[in-house]
Amino acid sequence: MKRALKDRIGDLERSTLPWGVWVATFVAFVVARNLLEGALGPKGSIGFVYFSSRSALMVLDHFLFFYVSLFLSFALLLSALAGESVGRVMKVMTPAWGLVLIPPVVDRILLPGGGMRITYITDFVPILKFFDPGAALERVSPGQRIEIAAACALALTYVRLKTKRWGRAVAAFALTYLVLAAHGLLPNAVARLSWVLSGHRSGPTELVYDLAYKSGGIVPDESRKLALLFLFTSTILAWAALRRFAPEKEGAFRSNARPLRTFHYLGMTCFGTALGWAVFAPKGVAVAGVGDVLGIAGTCLATFLAFQASVATNDLFDEEADRISESTRPLVSGALSRRDVIWQATALSLAAAVVALNVKYSTFLVVILALSLSFAYSAPPVRLKRFPVVSSLSLGLVSLVACLIGFSLFAEERSFALFPNRLAWLIVLSFGIGFAAKDLKDIEGDRATGVMTLPVLLGPDRGRIAVAILVAVSYLLVPALLPYPVLTAPAVLLGAWSATMVFVWKRPRLDQILLAGCLAFTVAVAARCVLGIERLQAGEATVVEAKALEFHGRRAEALADWPKAAEAYRMAAERLPDSVELRRRAGINLFNAGRFEEAREALAWAVAVDPADPLAWQHLALAEQRLGHLEAAVRLLRDSIARKQRPAVCYALLGELYLSTGEPGRAAKAFSNALTLGQPGIPARLRLADALVAMGRPECARAEYERAVSDHPRSAEARDALGKFYDVAGEHDRAAAEFREAVRLAPDEPVFWNNLGVALRLGRHFDDAMAALAEATRLAPRMVDPYYNRGKIYEAVGRTAEARNQHLLALELDPSFSPARTALENLGPPPDPD
Repeated sequence: MKRALKDRIGDLERSTLPWGVWVATFVAFVVARNLLEGALGPKGSIGFVYFSSRSALMVLDHFLFFYVSLFLSFALLLSALAGESVGRVMKVMTPAWGLVLIPPVVDRILLPGGGMRITYITDFVPILKFFDPGAALERVSPGQRIEIAAACALALTYVRLKTKRWGRAVAAFALTYLVLAAHGLLPNAVARLSWVLSGHRSGPTELVYDLAYKSGGIVPDESRKLALLFLFTSTILAWAALRRFAPEKEGAFRSNARPLRTFHYLGMTCFGTALGWAVFAPKGVAVAGVGDVLGIAGTCLATFLAFQASVATNDLFDEEADRISESTRPLVSGALSRRDVIWQATALSLAAAVVALNVKYSTFLVVILALSLSFAYSAPPVRLKRFPVVSSLSLGLVSLVACLIGFSLFAEERSFALFPNRLAWLIVLSFGIGFAAKDLKDIEGDRATGVMTLPVLLGPDRGRIAVAILVAVSYLLVPALLPYPVLTAPAVLLGAWSATMVFVWKRPRLDQILLAGCLAFTVAVAARCVLGIERLQAGEATVVEAKALEFHGRRAEALADWPKAAEAYRMAAERLPDSVELRRRAGINLFNAGRFEEAREALAWAVAVDPADPLAWQHLALAEQRLGHLEAAVRLLRDSIARKQRPAVCYALLGELYLSTGEPGRAAKAFSNALTLGQPGIPARLRLADALVAMGRPECARAEYERAVSDHPRSAEARDALGKFYDVAGEHDRAAAEFREAVRLAPDEPVFWNNLGVALRLGRHFDDAMAALAEATRLAPRMVDPYYNRGKIYEAVGRTAEARNQHLLALELDPSFSPARTALENLGPPPDPD
């Protein structure tokens, strides 16, 4: 068997399959795992949030890059320990990656009722106790334990077979486990680090995580923020893997990075970000939290990747010219093949787009625009660089778009409308004509390939004069277009210096010297613009206010502050009255805040403009219900069902409405339809059982309650509902058993502890009942029911005075609590002190 295993490993390592096949196999395993985790998990829905675009970011992006980061970490680790090429290690690992399919399938079998929700771990306890078979790990499922143990065992086996050294093999086992643990802990570790750096000493883990990833902000979604985190780790690990796999090619890529021009475009993106902050900060929008930091870093990474992709694209179509004037470039020197450069351009373009998409949709669109302009500049049949003036202005336009990448963090879809017009013209014109200096070094190559730059058209001498004039003018445009007199003298001096350099510097790298001076001046101009943004025209103030209010609304919404979110969205919608999205969000938050009349008005408008919006339909129906317009609510829900707009949800809402109007038969039919159409089984089935009870069909209700527990044995809610049914049926011991399971599954829920106490009291297990009620009071000291139930226990054992005290405590907390008042009346007046 050992020999067969070594042969199989050797076959994989020597495989000549294209790398695209290996990548596709890896992605197939990961996507299958993600889809199975949703379909076989507790919610039973493919894509986790099946009606939201966030599902695409989770399944195809966030989780994918988690596994990419993990895969690259393992490949580098095993390559180092086994002394084997990282490429050969990846080929062996790829088929073994099928292990990721184990957890959803095994959890479905071992944990009936939808398996277990898999989340990132919050502390070191699961890490330290993982290999203890008797330890129950809250955030690690049985399937994960099998998967992780198998991965560690495979790492040990591979290193042992390759090196025949047990020390390295054991190290592979241990380090593989630690790498896995580090990836599981990373999001919470980053959140905790951000919390500490912001000046806090301690805080609840859930709160720290939620504020880092779920609190809205510039990057709107949790999935985007986590995807960015693992995109950064994947980028660093991919670079390390490439360096180990092909050091010569990695060196060639790095040597061709064009650092000064890279700094220029990155600087423009940072400038756009700072400008956006300057425009929106006075409206209360600020950069805060690790999620926003990841977003800002993500825009810079997207710009870097997009520029490097444009460099590769330009090299592909400038190969002939570069053989004359840039013979050291990797494609010309032979350090990289055309296939290498094509892969580089393609991979970097896709990477830039993916990173930008995880920042936000508007940023993604601007990055796509930058890539499109760069391609049109370099590639035939358009090849804008062939045309004098147009060539340089195209680069100026790309510089503006790089600035807009950062600006889009704040202005989003209004980026072009809100960007200061005078500044936009300055960027396009000054960089557009100033970049003509780069053409002086490529005269021979451009002439040979038909690229008509000014030095080619006018000749070297007159071309140099034209370039000197243009470079000087590019500086003089700054005081001409910007309202900052302080910049006039530096602009004149630098313009004169640059023009002089064009005449006197006849050696190589003139373009880099001029660009360095230009970048230094650009930093000063950018700082002045940011500090004096009020003197630039930053678009309509109304639109800025609307976008700022939208940011405030998102953050309040993420923190469940419905009144604040509703007010922010309402005010934003007043400023942009044609925005359906703002009206819908305002309506939903008004509903959540209990302002049903206002919610109905906003949602009715949203539905009239966009009849295909299911959330607006459903919340409009709920608002009508809360206002007592039951017929209108029923009609809206039935219309939504007829339109196939989340019919399962609408049937469940219809069932709730029928229950509230005393029509349990129609409610039972609606809940049954909801279950048939795939509504999550716990709430819908429990409400079906409630409707059957109201219909006087207890045995049918019993079957539904018991089925809910059978299908979802880890649901504390289902256990509690079944326990209450048994209590009503007089089966107090069976009820107590269900409540014990409920408190085991949700030990911090005081209602379950109180219900356990009631069942034990009715079953006359008074000591255990008192202990359960004491725990309920500890968790919720102002909860009335435990005091009343303790009073009933004291009544049952004849301790009247103590019973009276407990009922009085209940009434002190809630004077309207009638059971305690009735119990006091039944006890009669307290005895005479005499």
